[in-house]
Amino acid sequence: MAEEEELVCNWNDDNNHFDVIIGHIEDIIIDPEFVNLQNDFMNRHYEIFEECEENKLEYMDIFNSYTELIEKHIETSLLRRMPEFSMKDFLKDIAKRHSELEGDVFDILVSFTDFISFKEMFLDYKAAKTGCTPDLSIQNSTKECSLINSK
Repeated sequence: MAEEEELVCNWNDDNNHFDVIIGHIEDIIIDPEFVNLQNDFMNRHYEIFEECEENKLEYMDIFNSYTELIEKHIETSLLRRMPEFSMKDFLKDIAKRHSELEGDVFDILVSFTDFISFKEMFLDYKAAKTGCTPDLSIQNSTKECSLINSK
C-alpha cells in the first residue's frame, strides 16, 4: 500500500512540475518580447519556404537556428523563474507526452523539436503574409497561388 501511495505521489509530483513549467512557458510565449523574437525570425526567412515534398538544404540550417534561438530564450526565461529547470529533461518529458499534448504552447514547443511542424508553421506564416491561403476546392491551389503572387 505504501508503494502505491509513493508511486501516485511521484506521478502527481511529476505532473505538477510539468504543469508549472507549461504555465511559465504560456506566460513566456504571450510576452511581447517572445512574440517579437519569433516574428522577426520568421520575417527574415519565410520567403525561402515553399510548399513541396522536397526540402531545400537551407531549411535545416534555418530550423537549427530557430531551435537554438527559441530554446535559448525559453530556457533563459524559465531559469529566471525556476533555477532548477533543465531544458534537456523537459524536452524528454515533451517527447514522452507528445500524443497527449495540444494547444498553442505545444505547437510552439513541437516546432523546435519536429522539422515537419516547423516547416508547416513557416508555410502558414508565409500564406498569411502573402495573403495566399489555399483554396481546397482547387486541386492545384498552391501552384496557382504561387503564380498569382509572382505576377
